[in-house]
Amino acid sequence: TLIAQTQSYVSRLMNKTTMSVRTCEAFCYEQGALIFAVHAGVTCQCGVRQPKHSLTEVDMKYYCDEPCGGNKTETCGGSQASALYAIQPQQGACNAGYVFFGDRCYKYVSTEMSQPDALEHCKADGALLSSMRTRTENNFVLSLPYVANLSNHYTTYRTWTGAVVDNSKSQFRWLDGSAWGFASWRYGEPNALDSEDCVEAFNNYP
Repeated sequence: TLIAQTQSYVSRLMNKTTMSVRTCEAFCYEQGALIFAVHAGVTCQCGVRQPKHSLTEVDMKYYCDEPCGGNKTETCGGSQASALYAIQPQQGACNAGYVFFGDRCYKYVSTEMSQPDALEHCKADGALLSSMRTRTENNFVLSLPYVANLSNHYTTYRTWTGAVVDNSKSQFRWLDGSAWGFASWRYGEPNALDSEDCVEAFNNYP
């Protein structure tokens, strides 16, 4: 069973006089989106993954030449190209290897493993598979694999979450005891509740 963010990028027109790379970064971080882009001096785009097509490097001097109104030392993309950035979350008060967001510590583990093995891996580290209680947390969890593996090539990441089907096979619950409220299912999901007991995050949809 899959759970997915259904909108890969959110755009917002900013006040041109205050627009800067940092104001866009702050806005996107509040949404839990760790990938962001600035375009034409006024548009801030927040995403949970890099654009679907492989990135093309262009000459900043000619294509990303629109000064940021809020910081003239920066450029905020151009009319023909966007400047793309990744936010690296900080450790904060978390243990080594984890990053802090909201009121929780998160760790992305790139090693492929089954859901039961992932559960045991987390327990051995004193943690649990993550719940995603809000769209903001959902965005953050889906973003983490991308900022951990930055490249110019589009990649799909599928990660286990802390959601499971309860014993009655009629509803879902979070392993950490969080109330089940927010969900952003991929089209056609959930399905096969009689044979699938766990939920993964899939950040390549739509």
